Amino acid sequence: MSASNISRLTERRGTERVSFADVADHLRDFVRLDPGASATVERLAMYLTEVETVPHDHDVLDEGSVAVGADHMAHETGGRA
Repeated sequence: MSASNISRLTERRGTERVSFADVADHLRDFVRLDPGASATVERLAMYLTEVETVPHDHDVLDEGSVAVGADHMAHETGGRA
C-alpha cells in the first residue's frame, strides 16, 4: 500500500474501531484474492502481532510512529526486511 493509499484509508475509515480478529479476517480475504501477496501480508501480520516491541512514538514523526529503519523487521524475519 502506498503512502497515498494509507492516507486514503485514514481519511475514509480512520475513525472506525475494529478488533484485530476483524483485521486478521480482512488479511485472510486479501490473500485469497491475491495469493502472491501472502508473504508480505504474513510479515505485516507478524509486525502487528509484535508492534509493542518496536520502538515507536506517535508524537515524534509527522506520519507513522516508527522512528527506526527496517532493522527490527529484518531481525524478526531472518534478514528479510
